[in-house]
Amino acid sequence: MPSRIPQIAAVKKILDTGFWYTLPGLRAGCSVYGVPASEAGISARIRDLRKPKYGGHTIERRKNGSLWEYRLVR
Repeated sequence: MPSRIPQIAAVKKILDTGFWYTLPGLRAGCSVYGVPASEAGISARIRDLRKPKYGGHTIERRKNGSLWEYRLVR
């Protein structure tokens, strides 16, 4: 199992692939890195990543059925 990284780093690493992810998908991705994460926690990390303090990243979102999907714009 890979060494544990901070939750915000795991979310950024997953979103940095350029693919669209739902919160459940991001949660599953975090578990690959051994990072415990709730969907509420991941949502908070997405908001954090948009802040200048954490790089001011642009993260798009779109509605797919009843779920929101997110991706990081490079």
